[in-house]
Amino acid sequence: MLQCSEGDAALIVSARGGDYETVKVLLDNGADPNIEMDPDYECGTTPLMAAVSSKHHHVVELLLTKGADPNRMDYKLDIPLIVSARRGDHETVKVLLDNGADPNIGQEWEYLAPLIEAAREGHINVVELLLSKGADPNYIDDVSI
Repeated sequence: MLQCSEGDAALIVSARGGDYETVKVLLDNGADPNIEMDPDYECGTTPLMAAVSSKHHHVVELLLTKGADPNRMDYKLDIPLIVSARRGDHETVKVLLDNGADPNIGQEWEYLAPLIEAAREGHINVVELLLSKGADPNYIDDVSI
C-alpha cells in the first residue's frame, strides 16, 4: 500500500491545501475534477473531498463549477455533503447544495443522511439550511438505529 506522502495528484494536493489559483490553473489545463486515487493508496480521495475535508469552500465551489460531482462517494464511502454537515461547515454545505448536491444523499443506500449527521452534532444552522433545500425530516437511517 502506498503511504500518504506518495502518489497524490497535483489537483488533490492543491485542493487539500486550499490553493485556489493552482487548482484553477490545473483545471483550466485539463485536470480531471473527478480524479480518484487508487484504492490501494491509504489517503486516496477526490479533489472535491480533499477540499471539503479541509473546509476550503472557495475551492469546493471552483471544483463544482468545473464539473466535480457533488454526489460522488469516494472509496472510503465518504460523501461531501454528509462530511460537511457532520462538521457543521455551513458555508460548504451551502455551496454544495447550490451546486447540485442532493440534500437526501445516502437514503437510496439506507446510509447516513446529511440532516441526521447535522442534527446529531447539534449544528442547527446546517439543519435549517438542509431543511430549506428539501432534506426529508422523517428519514430514519439504518446506521444510527
